[in-house]
Amino acid sequence: MVDTLPEVPGLEPLFGDVVAHCPFCHGFEFSGTPVAILGAGPHAAMLAGMVGPIASAVTVLTGGEDLDDDLTKQLDRLDVAVRTEPVRAVGRSSLGLDLTLEGGDTLDLGGLFVAPTWQQATPFAEQLELEMAESGAVAVDGMGRTNLPGVYAAGDMSQGPGLQMPLSSVLTAAASGLVAGATVIHDSVSAG
Repeated sequence: MVDTLPEVPGLEPLFGDVVAHCPFCHGFEFSGTPVAILGAGPHAAMLAGMVGPIASAVTVLTGGEDLDDDLTKQLDRLDVAVRTEPVRAVGRSSLGLDLTLEGGDTLDLGGLFVAPTWQQATPFAEQLELEMAESGAVAVDGMGRTNLPGVYAAGDMSQGPGLQMPLSSVLTAAASGLVAGATVIHDSVSAG
């Protein structure tokens, strides 16, 4: 899979460092500092609830988008600040990063969470006409089987039943590869 980041100048060079998509992977590094979440989607409340206990403050940056009533209520309940101005640029700072909003206000943050969009890095899933999940990942069963017999998928390019997103952390991606690989052997031996 390939991550496509929001189009904000300065964001890409900081991704994987002070700009992250996963609080499990990068939450601890930001503890005790103010953090922001870029985007007005349903992920904002979930991320705010996850990082709120470790951050000194949480701000959701809507980028000019309106929040729906349910998300507004959730963020109010979590005591999360909301800024509606579009983000104009980010750059490294001594705390982590400086974020400039339209109008000139700046935020000094320990970290910024973004929700990249995902797409397949290769054309194989499309060429093989594999069933795709809404996330853009290949839909698989719990063992890594796709809808095409004899074709298996694992890691961040696949999404199993009941999961909200692909298995994008290194540990879960590797584990899904092990399961899919074992299933290939099992299916091959059972068919023979």
